[in-house]
Amino acid sequence: MTLRARQEFWQWFEQEVHPSLDRLELPQDEVIEDLDGRMASFGLSWELGPAPDGTEGWAFAVSFGADLDRIAAADRLVNVAPTLSRCQVVLGKPPKRWNGVLNLPTGNEWVQFSTANWWCHILPLAGGMAIMVSPTEVGDVDEELVSLAVAIAVQSELGELRFAQQVHDLSVVDPDRMEGLAGIRCRMHELGFSRSDP
Repeated sequence: MTLRARQEFWQWFEQEVHPSLDRLELPQDEVIEDLDGRMASFGLSWELGPAPDGTEGWAFAVSFGADLDRIAAADRLVNVAPTLSRCQVVLGKPPKRWNGVLNLPTGNEWVQFSTANWWCHILPLAGGMAIMVSPTEVGDVDEELVSLAVAIAVQSELGELRFAQQVHDLSVVDPDRMEGLAGIRCRMHELGFSRSDP
C-alpha cells in the first residue's frame, strides 16, 4: 500500500463517507459497499461505532483482524488520516460499550450468549497474558461456538489492539480448574479494567 494509495483513500473518504458521518447519519448502502472493497484492497476491514472518548460523533476503526502481521498496514493508514469533524479514526476496534450479549449463528438457528458474568482468570505470559475463561449457562452448545463466543467477548472487552498485542493464549476451562490459581480473577465485564501485567 503506497503513500499515494493511502492518501487517495482518505480523499475519497472525506468526499463520500464523511458528509453522512458529519450529519450523524450512516452512509448509503452503495457507499458502504465501496468502503468495504477499498478496505479489503488494503487487506483490512473497518467498524463504525460511538466515539471512544464519549464525545458526540463516531469512531471509524481501521481493523486488522487482531492479526499482528497486518497491524503495520493498519497503522500506516491511520497515520495519514485527516482530522475529521465528528469522526475519530482509530487503530483497531476499541473496547465495546455493551451488555455482553452475543447472538451467533449455528445451523439454521441463532444461539444467545450472556458473557458479562463469565469468569476470567488472567496469568502473566511472555510479556503479555494468558486468559482462561469459564463460560456459564451455555447449555448443550458446540464447543467451537463457545470458543468463538469467548474470543469475541474478550476482544470486545479489551479492544482489538490490546487483544492482539497482549493476549498470548486464550482458552476455555471448567470452573474447578481455576480454583487456587495465581493471577487475577474477574468477571468478563471487568476484564477491560484488569491490569494487563498481573
